[in-house]
Amino acid sequence: MSHLNKIIIVTSEFPPGPGGIGNHAHNLSYFLVKRNYSVEVITFKRFDSKMEEYSKPVPGLNIVRINKQKSRFLNYFLFTRTIYLSIREHQKVVILCSGRNPLIAGGIFKLVFTKIKFILVTHGGLDVKPKNWLLRLIITTLIKNYDQIVSVSNFTAKCISRNISTNIKIINNGINVDKIEDNINHKNIKINKRKIENLSLITIGRISERKGQNNVIRALPSIIEKFPNTHYHIVGIPDQLDDILLEIRFLSLGDHCTIHGEMSDKEMFDLLNTMDIFMFLSDQTEDGDFEGFGIAVIEANLLGLPAIGSKDSGISDAIVNNRTGFLVNQKNNDQILESILRIIKDYNNFSKNAKQHALKYSWENVVDQYIDLFN
Repeated sequence: MSHLNKIIIVTSEFPPGPGGIGNHAHNLSYFLVKRNYSVEVITFKRFDSKMEEYSKPVPGLNIVRINKQKSRFLNYFLFTRTIYLSIREHQKVVILCSGRNPLIAGGIFKLVFTKIKFILVTHGGLDVKPKNWLLRLIITTLIKNYDQIVSVSNFTAKCISRNISTNIKIINNGINVDKIEDNINHKNIKINKRKIENLSLITIGRISERKGQNNVIRALPSIIEKFPNTHYHIVGIPDQLDDILLEIRFLSLGDHCTIHGEMSDKEMFDLLNTMDIFMFLSDQTEDGDFEGFGIAVIEANLLGLPAIGSKDSGISDAIVNNRTGFLVNQKNNDQILESILRIIKDYNNFSKNAKQHALKYSWENVVDQYIDLFN
């Protein structure tokens, strides 16, 4: 593939900002550059202590970060102007849009640049199914302009296909296997996973209704009856921390829960490597938001952790039921406990299956599917 082939990735998130959309855009751009593509990323600037780490020059990769203004209108004007100037500069280019604002911008620009290929990547609920009726109408109209729509899960694809008939390609999110391996302390691994005396559960993700930490906490009393030394670890940006703390206090679970907050990659993967089961009991929120895929599940799988997740969400693409973990009704404590019991009864097999499953999602494999679309 010639280095002259340029991909422009327009994304609503990019590291060091948190979130699955940013994780996806960062890895996709990095692995495309490895395949000799020239990549430009257009995103908003986020002031963060880790900014310097993600601003180091990479040959073939140009990251354009737009300074956010107080005016939402001015923000959108600067965003669309940057995209327009970048497209106009390059005749042979593919535009890949990821996130709600990029979706709208790309849908409009396709009407102007009809000969350029526009690809949309859809992640979760608010991308494609916002509660506001006018915004939903705009998105439903503009989404039809794209040459190709990619969905990160079958669940997300179904939400889109109710409104449009355009062909949707399913490409699940990927994991950077080498990065995860480099960030763990290999000495810090449990020797015999079958002898689980102190059951360790973990959820990684923004502390919020959608990520479902409260569902795990509500299930803990019945889990503790079977495993008195159970401990639940919560890792993520504490957006709705007060709700979690209230639930922990109400159920008197202070001795069984630790809230770690945001952690570095190394700290997070090291902690994950000492856990037993990954919990992702995600909820669909009132405003229509839902979990698009759950890449954290696959990252945990790579370290040998089976997972328990919500069945009515994009997580159903990430977990192979009764093989790498279980899909459950996130409100049904009996189902959650039964799943834990079945995993522990055959832990080594679940752990081995989880590792094998995770390797299929290596970005080395996932990027090939995107390259097929570009061609």
